[in-house]
Amino acid sequence: MNDNAEIVVITGGTRGIGRAIAEQFCHPSAHLILTYLQDSDSAATAVEQLRPKCASVAARQVNMNDPEDIGTFADFVSSHYPHVSRLINNAAAGVFRDLENLKLKHWDYTYDVCVRSIWHLSVLLKPQLRKAPGGATIIHISSLGSQRYLANYAAIGTAKAALESLGRYMAMEFAGDNINVNTVSSTTIATHALDRYPTQQKLYEATLERTPAGRLVSTDDIAGVVHFLCSPRAAMIRGQVIVVDGGFSLT
Repeated sequence: MNDNAEIVVITGGTRGIGRAIAEQFCHPSAHLILTYLQDSDSAATAVEQLRPKCASVAARQVNMNDPEDIGTFADFVSSHYPHVSRLINNAAAGVFRDLENLKLKHWDYTYDVCVRSIWHLSVLLKPQLRKAPGGATIIHISSLGSQRYLANYAAIGTAKAALESLGRYMAMEFAGDNINVNTVSSTTIATHALDRYPTQQKLYEATLERTPAGRLVSTDDIAGVVHFLCSPRAAMIRGQVIVVDGGFSLT
């Protein structure tokens, strides 16, 4: 493997936003490492379709709620790749309930996946990120629910707010190792992540009605911004939350 190769880790990288991001980074000298939780069919399809366009593609099943599993994954990356150029923290999960109906286990699960796992994996891979020629990039994926109210989204929304704060701290503490950290936040996107959301279709319709751009944000919209933030042109954007919402938050 070329020491100057672009090596990209994308959690939740086999479908939805993660898969679109993988497409952006796929080129003949790129090595992609994608994680997934349960959908092995989507993982196999992603590898099959991406592999002809990349130097290599690996899909690993990782439970982001399990610190030991995250550690095993980090060990795999460290032992098989000379460095990590980009870490895209896209994997997320949580419970859709109002505050009164949330249980402690729901709160803990949501925060463990959406915040703790990202801190944990980023720290474990920091030695590999530090080795990246020309510097490395970490991107967190958030949502507008971190700043604005969305029914039944309290656990996830507050966890995403914590994630955005983590991004700022990480940007400061990792800067000395030539690792740039930013967060990309979006409004509602039609992906599997909202399959369990109550009144899902009404949410899409209400979002579209309030979006000046006249359409919902797509996974490709998010992926394009992530790719830009990992480019040299974004070197002086540090610790920011970049909102991609078609103007939704302006209304």
